[in-house]
Amino acid sequence: MVRLYEHQGKQILKMHGIPTPEGYTVSKLDDFQEVIERIGIGKGVAIKAQVLTTGRLKAGGIRFASTVDEAVSIASEMFGKMVLILKRWLRSIQKKYWLCL
Repeated sequence: MVRLYEHQGKQILKMHGIPTPEGYTVSKLDDFQEVIERIGIGKGVAIKAQVLTTGRLKAGGIRFASTVDEAVSIASEMFGKMVLILKRWLRSIQKKYWLCL
């Protein structure tokens, strides 16, 4: 069985023309701060641990922030344990689909 991180799966979908939400993969807090300052907080962001497991939300591996300070605080707690992906948090999602490759 092939196991992919979320950001790897998104790359495959993009290669085949399937739209995916904009996201940024970072592995250091300095990079995280740079990305969050560049893209802004907008309506909020989801900060997601990239681990090869299920149940990230219940385990605290997916957290949401509505301010830059809150996002940096969450990221600083999560770094050192796992790699994060930061993406714009889209509140207008009508339907969500899960795909297994």
